[in-house]
Amino acid sequence: MTDFNSGQAAKALIDGRLAQRPSEAKQYQPTLPKDFKLPEGYEVPKWEKDDPVLQAAQEFAHEANLTQDEFSKMVAVQTKADLLRETRSKEYQTTEIAKLGEKATARIDAIKSYMKASFGEKLANAIIDGTAFHSAEILGPDGGWEAVMKRATGGSNGFSQTHRNTEGAGSDADVKQRWTSMSKNEKLQYAREKEAREFAQRSAAR
Repeated sequence: MTDFNSGQAAKALIDGRLAQRPSEAKQYQPTLPKDFKLPEGYEVPKWEKDDPVLQAAQEFAHEANLTQDEFSKMVAVQTKADLLRETRSKEYQTTEIAKLGEKATARIDAIKSYMKASFGEKLANAIIDGTAFHSAEILGPDGGWEAVMKRATGGSNGFSQTHRNTEGAGSDADVKQRWTSMSKNEKLQYAREKEAREFAQRSAAR
């Protein structure tokens, strides 16, 4: 009789959990527990319905007979991991920028100005925000990296040993010595680089 009662109790527990489980995996909502508190300045993360990570979590939860509340706890774990990763990244960036000294902001602004003067605002911004290789527009010939390559190599999109040897030309005195042997495109590239360097130097001195 005891075994029978234990079996009935276990069955009732399972049935109770199944009753609380969403009928389909996609019905699990990526919501945080009501008592979960985000740090100041952070917003509730948004999940796209077709996010493969979310779909995998939903399928796992459904197979494991998890309730919505338990699924929300899973979402909280993932959110904590994301917050920790972002916090560490910001702390590292702050530490490294501090090494540049009191003029850190001016030095960074000068670098950004140099990049924009050298590559154009669109490509410079792509480098700064980490999307330099994320789209065909940034990579392509219409103002993208291929356009930079073509301009720098005198019309070819391929690798140019000549450009490699002249990039970062050195002192003005060095350039003057070989000015007559430089091609028109090499002279133009040098002039652009020199203008960008001087602009960066003026910005840093402000």
